[in-house]
Amino acid sequence: MSKMSQWRNERGLALVIVLWVIASAALLVSSFNASVRSATSFVSTEVKYSKIEAVLDAGLELAAARIIDLEESRRWKPDGQPHQIVFAGTRLSIALTDPNSLIDLNKADQQILLKFILQFTKSESDAKYFRDLIIAARVESAADTSTDPAATQAGGNARSDRQLPAQKTTSKRSEKDQSRSTKAADKNPIAFTDISQLRQLDGMNLDLYRQMIPYLTVYSRDGRVNPMTAPKNVLLSLPNLTQSDIERLYLYRRGDQSDKETIAALLQRAAPFLNLEDGPAYIVTVTAETAGIKTKPGKQYIIVTGLDEHAPYRLLSVKPIWPSSL
Repeated sequence: MSKMSQWRNERGLALVIVLWVIASAALLVSSFNASVRSATSFVSTEVKYSKIEAVLDAGLELAAARIIDLEESRRWKPDGQPHQIVFAGTRLSIALTDPNSLIDLNKADQQILLKFILQFTKSESDAKYFRDLIIAARVESAADTSTDPAATQAGGNARSDRQLPAQKTTSKRSEKDQSRSTKAADKNPIAFTDISQLRQLDGMNLDLYRQMIPYLTVYSRDGRVNPMTAPKNVLLSLPNLTQSDIERLYLYRRGDQSDKETIAALLQRAAPFLNLEDGPAYIVTVTAETAGIKTKPGKQYIIVTGLDEHAPYRLLSVKPIWPSSL
C-alpha cells in the first residue's frame, strides 16, 4: 500500500470518528433538551395546581366572610346556589349550603327518612328496608355505649327482621320495638360520620346512592329541616305538607309575600319537623375554572362558626371534588 493510500484511509477513519462524536453529542443534547422540557412542563403544571389550591382556599375565606358579615344585606343565603367570582385570574364558583336544609342520616325523623327514600326507590317496602337499616345503625351505635338491654335487643330486631328489597317484604317489628329503637338511637345517634357510609348498606346500589347523596348530611343542628333553604326533594319528605304547599313555599322564598297567612299555617302544620335557623355548620363547595386546565378542580369544605372568639370559623373537613362528580 502506498503512502498516499494509507493517508487517505487514515483521513476516512478520522472522518468517521468525527461524525460519530458529532452524532453522539447531538443525541446527548437532544436527550437533555427533552428532559429539560419535561421537567419544565412538570414544574409548570405543579405551579398551576398549587395556584389553584391556594385560590380554592381563598374561595373558602370569601364564603366564610359572607357567612359572618355583620351587614345582613351582604350575607350569602345558604341555599346551595353558586356565586361566580373572579379571583387572581381564576373564575370561582362558590356554593354555600346549610346542612339543616338536608336530610341528616343520624338525626332525621323516621317519617322524614321514609318519605325521602321513597322518592327514589318507588317502592314502599324497599324504602322501609333502607330506612330500617339506617335506624338499626343508629341503634347499634347507641348500644355500643349503653347498658340498657332493651336497646341492644331492639338493635338486633331491627337488623334481623329485614330482608333484601327484591323480596318485597315488610317489617314485622311491633310498634313497641320501633319505639324502643328510636329511644335507643336518640341516646347516641352518631352512627354515620360521613354520608359516603350510606353506600355500605346491604342492597344499596350505586345508582340509588348517587340519586340520594346530594340531599344527605351528617352535620345538621338537630335533624329538623330549614324550609327556607331546603331543596324540593327534601321538602317533599316533610310530613303534613302537600305538593301545592311546597309550591306556595317556593314562591314565598322567591319574594312573593302576598300569602303570608297561608305560609304561616302550612309551616305550623309541619312545625315539629322544622327548624328556621341555619348553621352553625356550613358546607362550602368551591370549583375553579382557569386557562390551561381542561377540568374544573374543586373542594368541599365543612366549617362551623361561632365555636369560640379566637377564630371566625373552624374547619371540620375538606375533600377534593373530582371532575366526574361536578
